[in-house]
Amino acid sequence: MLPAPHASYSSGYCSPTQQRGHCLFSTKGSWPLTAAQIESWAAAEHACTQRCLACPACTYISFSRRWRDCSWYAACDTSALRTDIGGFRTILVRPDEAAPAVRRWLDRADGGYCRPTVSTVIGDCDEGDAGQLDAFVGVSRSTLNWTYVAARCLALCASCARCRYLSISPLMRDCSWFASCDLSRLSREQTKFFIAEINFLSGRALPRRAAASPRGAAAWRSVLVKGDFHTGTNFVFALLRLNLGPAVRGARNSNVMDEGCDFARQPRARADAADDSKYLCCSKHGLPSLECVYHPPVAVHVLLVRSPYSWLLSLHRSCYCVRQQPNATLAAFLRAPFVLPSAIEKEVQAQACGAAGCATPMQHWNAHTQYSLALAQGAAAAAILVRYEDLFSVRSLKKHVFSPLRARGARMLEEQQAEPRLPLLSGKDEGRERLNYKHHFIFSSAEYSRLGRLARKEAYLAEFTQADLDWIRMQLNTTLMGAVGYTVH
Repeated sequence: MLPAPHASYSSGYCSPTQQRGHCLFSTKGSWPLTAAQIESWAAAEHACTQRCLACPACTYISFSRRWRDCSWYAACDTSALRTDIGGFRTILVRPDEAAPAVRRWLDRADGGYCRPTVSTVIGDCDEGDAGQLDAFVGVSRSTLNWTYVAARCLALCASCARCRYLSISPLMRDCSWFASCDLSRLSREQTKFFIAEINFLSGRALPRRAAASPRGAAAWRSVLVKGDFHTGTNFVFALLRLNLGPAVRGARNSNVMDEGCDFARQPRARADAADDSKYLCCSKHGLPSLECVYHPPVAVHVLLVRSPYSWLLSLHRSCYCVRQQPNATLAAFLRAPFVLPSAIEKEVQAQACGAAGCATPMQHWNAHTQYSLALAQGAAAAAILVRYEDLFSVRSLKKHVFSPLRARGARMLEEQQAEPRLPLLSGKDEGRERLNYKHHFIFSSAEYSRLGRLARKEAYLAEFTQADLDWIRMQLNTTLMGAVGYTVH
């Protein structure tokens, strides 16, 4: 016996549907009803409801006996149902957890996209025309439902001043924004591998290209991550992008050049500096300076430092330098000149240590840390100094990273979010994609825990001989060590 028809149905349908749709990656679709399924309203509703319950993206259904149609929707504005085609009833099948803005976007979205965008280019949210937003950072495929993805994309769009149109494809992990789009000429190359939805976001006033962002917005919409090699720049960049959105600037994937850095307008480090001196500003490992030119201007620098002891061990394993001896022991490495290979990196060293480069790795650490500390101490609102050792718990991240950023105007993508999310791959997510801004590398939960234990226990000290520790002590700036909270061993 069929259950009684839904007592609180609404007359009308949500929006037109033209195809079956994909139950994971579409916002709507439709199924035909058989002759037996339209014998009564109870039969039609039961058949359509069962199809909806088997479709993860389905929240609402509009069904018709006359048209033998069962249309499904991820979201529906039931206060504005269409009645131009009669004979439809609409009901809610699953709890609708979407916020009103998300529901409106999903209900109005049309199939297609404006034009291609590049996954590694966010675009200039103050003056640009298009780009991709990082809605999928830290998101496993198991959470790729339309309500969640659309909410993430809309939150990111809200922090991008020129975002007026959104094109979303959970299947392709694509969330693209556009300042302009001809909705009558959408690309509709939809296959089972690519499903995109796009819609005009009403109520958004598009700023003029020359208009400056309000100071309150700039204070959190332009955060720059910088640090030396092996200080956690990739992890912190992924962490902040996941929680703060496109406000965060830095280097993406295997690229070491910061986004938004104006190569043509960078100051020279010295009067005799080569053209590559611009990379002092634009490299994520370059020395931080308030004189560097970015679009939009950087409001807050997040500068990373690390204990020289664990840093030296990581550097010995992978130094990015010109090794005097390819298989040098740790003792030999500590006592050899530290020379970086490329012209770009040599300019950094020349500014830090002089034209001849750094005499030892410790001299390089002294110089880089001194620059970061000076910027953090010299401008109360311009920079925060974050130690590598403080990255390995949510409690510590809230205290040393997110609280200082919030004090400077930063806001989480989700205002009610109590805890920062970590861009980690758990054991249950094995094999699933996570974007983490480092080529061929995954931030795993296990590795995060392992590195945290090492940092807290300082177990790495056992790898140094007493002679090594004495040598390091002579090379280090002990005043600088104390200023950043490190102990000299």
